[in-house]
Amino acid sequence: MKIASKDATKLITILIVSKILFSDINIFVKGSMSASYLEAIMCALVSIAFFLIISCFFKKSKCADIFEAIEFSFGRKIKIFAGTLFLILILSYTALILKLYTDAILTIAYPNSPAFFVMFFIMLTMVFSAYAGIGTITKFSSVCVSVMLTLLAILYILASKNIDITNIFPVLGNGAGNILMGAKNIFMYNEILFLFFISGFLEKREDAPKIGLKALIYSSVIIVVSTLFYTLCIPYPASKLFNMPLLQLASSTDVSFFLQRSEGIFFLLWIFSSFLYLGATFYFSLYTFKRTFDSSDIKALIPSFIVTVFSSTWFFKNTKIIENYYIIFTSLFVIFSFLVPLIAYIFENIKRRRKNV
Repeated sequence: MKIASKDATKLITILIVSKILFSDINIFVKGSMSASYLEAIMCALVSIAFFLIISCFFKKSKCADIFEAIEFSFGRKIKIFAGTLFLILILSYTALILKLYTDAILTIAYPNSPAFFVMFFIMLTMVFSAYAGIGTITKFSSVCVSVMLTLLAILYILASKNIDITNIFPVLGNGAGNILMGAKNIFMYNEILFLFFISGFLEKREDAPKIGLKALIYSSVIIVVSTLFYTLCIPYPASKLFNMPLLQLASSTDVSFFLQRSEGIFFLLWIFSSFLYLGATFYFSLYTFKRTFDSSDIKALIPSFIVTVFSSTWFFKNTKIIENYYIIFTSLFVIFSFLVPLIAYIFENIKRRRKNV
C-alpha cells in the first residue's frame, strides 16, 4: 500500500493539531501570559528549523525509514535497543492518551457512564485501525481534517463575540525572555516522528521533506490561531486555570436555540480526534515492533498489544499522575522525534561517504 503525499500531509497535520484539545495551549498561556500566541509562534519556528536541518540529511539517505537508517548507521543491536525504547514509549504514551480521551468524553457527555464502556468503544476503533492498516488510516485522516477544521472554524466564529482586544496587552506578556523560552515546547510537534516511520510507504519517498514541512506549517498556523483566540476570549489570569482551554472556550459560547452552549462541537472534535490519533499511534506501535524485530505478521500481535495498552491505563489513576506522566512522556518524545532522526541520518550520510555507497 502506497500513500499519496497529500494524505500523508493530512495525517501528520491532524496528529499534531490534536494536541490543542488537551491542555497544551495553556502551557503557552502560563509561560507568556498575554503574549501566549507569540510563544506559540516561537515554538513553531524552532520546530520547523529543526525539521529543515533533519531534512538536509534525510534527502541524502537511501534508507526506507528511520529503523533502516539506525541499523545501517549503528548495527542491528542498536536498532533493536532503539526500537524497543520506541515501542515502550509509544505504548505508554498511547495508554496515557487513551485515558485522557476517556476522561474527557465522560466529563463532556457521559458523566454517569462507566469509564470501561467508553474506553472499550475507543479501543475497538484502535483495533479496527490496526487491522485496516496505514492506507485506511491515511484515508480516514483526509476526512477528519476537513471535519475538524470546519468544527474549529464554527467554534471560533461563535466565540468571536467574546473577543476583547485588551487581553493581548501587555504585548510581550511577562517579558521577551519567556517568549523565547517557547522553544522548549517543541513537543507540540512530536508527531513529526511518524513521518520517518511511513517514509517507506510514500508514493515518492523524496517528497517526505515537503510533506513534513507542509504539515508543520499547517499545524502551526492552527495552533497559533487557537492560542490567539483563547487569549483574546479568556482574560489572564483566568485563562491559565483551565485544563482544557478549547472546552472552556466552547462552554462560554451561547449558540441560541440550537444548543445552550457549544460543548457539542467540542465533543465532536474529541470523537474524531480520538479515533484517528489513537488508531494511528496504536498502529505505529505495531509497526515499530515489526521493524525492530523483523516480524512478518503484526496482526497476530494486536490482541496482546491492546491488552497491554488497556492494562497500562490503570497506572494513571488521577489528574496529578496524568499530568506528571504527560510531561515525562512528551519530553522523552522530543528526543525520539528530533534528535534520533537527526543523529541517524547524519551518521548514515557519514558512513555512506566513507564506504562510497
